[in-house]
Amino acid sequence: MEGVANDHLVTDNGKWVWWAAIEAYKIVFYAEGDDQNKVSQLVPVNSTSKGMQTQFVINNLAPRRRYVISVEARNNVGYGAKAAIAAMTLAIREPNPPTVTSPRFSDYPNSYKLVWEKPGTGGMPLTRYMVRYYQVELSEGQPEKVKAAVGDMKTLLIDQSNVTEITLTELMPNCTYELQISAMNLSECPRPHIKYSPHHLGM
Repeated sequence: MEGVANDHLVTDNGKWVWWAAIEAYKIVFYAEGDDQNKVSQLVPVNSTSKGMQTQFVINNLAPRRRYVISVEARNNVGYGAKAAIAAMTLAIREPNPPTVTSPRFSDYPNSYKLVWEKPGTGGMPLTRYMVRYYQVELSEGQPEKVKAAVGDMKTLLIDQSNVTEITLTELMPNCTYELQISAMNLSECPRPHIKYSPHHLGM
């Protein structure tokens, strides 16, 4: 049953019939094997429509569970035929590594503004970022290859997951640093997974 903008008359094998516009969709879902805890929601058409598509996001599902989902359209006459599917949710994964978007060279001798894009969350909200950086010596003739670390590693934890920039201070002028940034989420593992995106910066 497809929704239409307004009630109107249509022909059916030469006969005129009244076609009633869809008012809402009834969405029912539950984890397979747990149909005693069905969740039912009545969703108005105007909150689900996007162009010619109708969509609705079901939140707060458990990871790695198979769910049974059904949809029924309703107009002023009643409910139409039910459409049902079974879908599997993904397991919680480690976040993708953030993508650094700030330039490799700083405009200031003793600081660097690190900017990155929020990565994929891995199926759970991000909780924080970790930034590690240290001074390095580059190989002669190979500016992208680190010869050795010449300074202690410093670690910064950013507990605001909506932050996507931070200024590193107290850097040495005319030096090169390597930095690593990782995103963390809450998972079933004892500790959050970490992925690094090495990025060099010259002062």
